[in-house]
Amino acid sequence: MQDAAILIRNLEPFRRARPVWDRAAEVILIAAETGKRADVAEATRQMLVALGHENWWKEPSALKTLSTTSEKPQRSGKCHD
Repeated sequence: MQDAAILIRNLEPFRRARPVWDRAAEVILIAAETGKRADVAEATRQMLVALGHENWWKEPSALKTLSTTSEKPQRSGKCHD
């Protein structure tokens, strides 16, 4: 949470003024205060939304697939390098 808060603090003023970053800062503070798993998950989600808004984060296709299905990935037991 601290790293996310520092990132927001160090953003250029025009970026920090955007509502998406306001919301991210708000939920990060809530998560830091409560420490609840749900609050931390929401802070993480909102941070990814804000990063995506700036085109600084693209959700990997594997995560998109996992987030839209209830299936767990299958492990082959083989190591891939």
